[in-house]
Amino acid sequence: MEIKQHFDFPDECNKYVLKQLNAAWKDEKADLKREYFIPFATREDRIANRPDKVPEDQWTVLVEYWENPKTLEKAGKNILNRKRHKIMHTGGSKSFMKHAVEIEEDPERDAPLGTPATRLEIFRKTHTRKDKTPINELAKEKMDQMKELADKATEEGSSMYSTEDDDIFTQVMGPDSRGRKRCFGRATFPRELSNATSNRDNAEVRSLKEKIVDLQEELKNTKEELKNTQEQFSDLKSNTNALQDSLKATMDELAMMRGYFRLFLPDGHLSQHTQVPRNSTSSPSSATHSNH
Repeated sequence: MEIKQHFDFPDECNKYVLKQLNAAWKDEKADLKREYFIPFATREDRIANRPDKVPEDQWTVLVEYWENPKTLEKAGKNILNRKRHKIMHTGGSKSFMKHAVEIEEDPERDAPLGTPATRLEIFRKTHTRKDKTPINELAKEKMDQMKELADKATEEGSSMYSTEDDDIFTQVMGPDSRGRKRCFGRATFPRELSNATSNRDNAEVRSLKEKIVDLQEELKNTKEELKNTQEQFSDLKSNTNALQDSLKATMDELAMMRGYFRLFLPDGHLSQHTQVPRNSTSSPSSATHSNH
């Protein structure tokens, strides 16, 4: 592939890279047409006002293509189709896949950890203003219809994070056009994406979800154990403080008693009555000898 001579990327990314380059070239041609073709009325003026970054031979081919009656007819139809598009997105220059990742990483999202963003969620995020209101009444109407169908599916035992999501979206918005899957951006391939979506709830994924639930339960138990340990430590600290207070009170009481002894007894008498004999285990014979 010729593009491989200029860029290094895995073969698995061929489709993605080509589709992105095609989209970039399409946008570039639209900019060139808007700035250097439409403002001029004749071919001579259009050729004479060629953009510097485009070689003359290529620019001539482009001008001839844009002036072709079939191209003009196709352009007119595209203009009418855009005018029929009543719901403009609010996603800005950020890709739809980036919006999807932000949805999946939202800690307040009501979905199992690791669950891919649904088309309903992406549509809601990319057609809502900063104040959380829909971009227009039609967008609000579509969102309400999707929510109603999703709630009904949930009541019937389905999850809005399953393949039901695609059915709900197409029921409200109509079928996807060939080669395009709305709310997933340009660089998506409907067939591969549909296969991935249809396999989302297979045994492997269910097993992964079960492991996630187990980990969440383990984390909950760990938090409870930590809380109990902290409470025990707090109790131990309180008991230690109480023992220290009791010991201090006892020491203060002993100091007070010694003070009373010093006030009411002579120093020698106090010493005589309070000191313990050095040899309290002396034999009777030694005691008798001392009496003599």
